[in-house]
Amino acid sequence: SFCLDLLAEAIAQFFIRQLGLKQANVLYNGGGNFFLLVPLCKEDKLQYAYQYISKLLLKAYHGKLYLSLGKTKLNFNDFHTFGEKWYQVSQDANKSKAVRFKEIEYQDVFEPFAGKGLPVCSNCQIESTKLTAISEAEDIKWCPMCISLEKLTVQVKNIKYLCFKNIVDYQLPDWKSFAFKQEATIQDIFRAMGLELIIGNQQINGSGMLRLNSTAFIPADGFKFAVVQLPTDKNSRPKDFDQIAEIAEGSNKLALLKMDVDNLGELFIKGLPKEEKSISRIASLSRQLRLFFEGFLNTILEDDKFANKIYTVYSGGDDTFLIGPWNLALDLAGVINKHFREYTCNNEKITISASLTIIDAKFPIIRAAALAEENLHKAKTYKESEKNKISIFEQVFNWDEFTYIISIKELLVDLIKERGESRSILQKILNSTKGFEKLMRDAGNGKIYNEKVWRFAYFLRTINNKEKAEELLHIYENILLHNLFKKQKIENIMMLPVACRLAELATKNN
Repeated sequence: SFCLDLLAEAIAQFFIRQLGLKQANVLYNGGGNFFLLVPLCKEDKLQYAYQYISKLLLKAYHGKLYLSLGKTKLNFNDFHTFGEKWYQVSQDANKSKAVRFKEIEYQDVFEPFAGKGLPVCSNCQIESTKLTAISEAEDIKWCPMCISLEKLTVQVKNIKYLCFKNIVDYQLPDWKSFAFKQEATIQDIFRAMGLELIIGNQQINGSGMLRLNSTAFIPADGFKFAVVQLPTDKNSRPKDFDQIAEIAEGSNKLALLKMDVDNLGELFIKGLPKEEKSISRIASLSRQLRLFFEGFLNTILEDDKFANKIYTVYSGGDDTFLIGPWNLALDLAGVINKHFREYTCNNEKITISASLTIIDAKFPIIRAAALAEENLHKAKTYKESEKNKISIFEQVFNWDEFTYIISIKELLVDLIKERGESRSILQKILNSTKGFEKLMRDAGNGKIYNEKVWRFAYFLRTINNKEKAEELLHIYENILLHNLFKKQKIENIMMLPVACRLAELATKNN
């Protein structure tokens, strides 16, 4: 994901150079997206540069990666309502995704990339004549691109400085006849855009040097935040997913955590007063979201509880995708949401939705990522106009319900692991679901029937540890009071079965 971030940065710099613009023309760059303010008289040059980049990515990645370009025209008055234009250009970029590579000639798009009978890279499944053995025992061989990506990923964890330097005397080739060599590396792609990526721990001569993950950037020209957390073993080698799963409590399973800011388009259109929707404020609003996911998230992951245990697939712009031991990913979801609420001053219009997808360590990560995305979509579409949710085990909960799930799960784990209760207690809690649902519904309607509460409390008498039974009952009471007095109701009774399922995972060895 860091390489993709660098690629977006390189393309933005490429456009600036080809259009004769300045760094100030880049309004925003983060999360794989960038926004440029371009004079209308440069539109033809912009289109030509776009066609070149499209063909470059097509040749280098065989259609698996592409650039989506959206455009919208501005006049003087639009600078006072810039949020609407920001949203429009985003929507136009989304439309171009449905007709990817339309800007280049069809024979370039539809010519075969494979079928020549060449060996295939074990990682990206692309044919290559220059495969390098990664593991002789398992016959794993990678192509130059995959090797360069892994090399950069390992390097970037420990570097202090990075810089894109312009290649002197670079000339933009004719995109129609442009031929990119088959066995390319990520550095070759940068060079094809007239740029040289330089990284390391020493200061870099020339302009454009950035300090990575530190605001103490002098004598550099600035700083750049990036979440590049990779769990490593005692030999500083990256851990595989089996090793990460072994850290988990109870059952050795992984969890994929995807989180995404809600209603981003509306935030740009309606998030600022009418008289303050200037170009600078809209750009600043975008950068503030970027700072949370690319900057502050580092601070969260450096906490002793999560340090060297969470694998960062992606974090930038307005979303993040993390993989870790299932119980730590569960806790991390609540921690990130809590800090995001504080970061946005508890503004009820700026919220975040999430999905937590628990899988076996051997389950294909690519397929799991698709499931995580599906679950995130469920959280965002659970009820019309109601987001600010988290999806777990095919169930969708608001963040208050999630807090109660964690409380019940931790109490049940303590009862079984520390107090000697049988795991059969989980079935008893599941059996209480139906009766408690009626109590929740009554409380939501402003009614509490004492005798029903007493009967429910009597149902929990079978818990041997009376102190913990009281704690559990107190959690249930808080839920009823929540529904009685708070605006956002606790609706999904499935939080009890989910809490039991999580407790079951945590106490597997018991």
